[in-house]
Amino acid sequence: MSTENTQSHVCSICLTAVEPGGGSVECPSCTTVYHDDCWAENGGCGRYGCVETPPTEPRTDLEIPVSFWGQEHKQCPSCGTQIMAAALRCRNCGATFSSARPEDAEAFRNRATQQSRRSGTQRMAMVVFSLCILPCTSPLGLLIAAIWYPLRRKELATLPGLYRTLLIIGMIVAVILIVGTVLLSLTYARTHTLDFELLPNASQ
Repeated sequence: MSTENTQSHVCSICLTAVEPGGGSVECPSCTTVYHDDCWAENGGCGRYGCVETPPTEPRTDLEIPVSFWGQEHKQCPSCGTQIMAAALRCRNCGATFSSARPEDAEAFRNRATQQSRRSGTQRMAMVVFSLCILPCTSPLGLLIAAIWYPLRRKELATLPGLYRTLLIIGMIVAVILIVGTVLLSLTYARTHTLDFELLPNASQ
């Protein structure tokens, strides 16, 4: 609720004075006075223990395990060199890490292998898509897609949906191109046959 007290208060959120007559809000539970915008931005009272205090976000896993607290260095899981605990890249071998959290060699190799396979799957998906949409290579692209897509379905599921969408579009385009080419060939062959059959009659 808004309040227009003549007594000056200090907003406990921004720690500046709430001028009398200015826009202010009084907490309905603990009667602490705040600026209107401070109350709105905070989502409620800023006093510890007040029932009007907004709920806090759930805690996430610690970035660095407790066993590594206070340590200034960690071992690079790729080359074994001692590097800074907060480093995201090894200065010796150039290996990069997704976070500052210490990682053992096996976990690092598994993550690197997964990233490499993801990159390879992304490149292959784009190659197959390109083959499918080109008229001269659409049969080959469709054949490769029909064999490769079921084998990499799980890996494709971990990629952004754009890659799966492009593959499906590519296969549809390839089918249309192949069917269209076959129909055109049959139409041309039929027309050529009719012309050939009519040629003797025309000469007579």
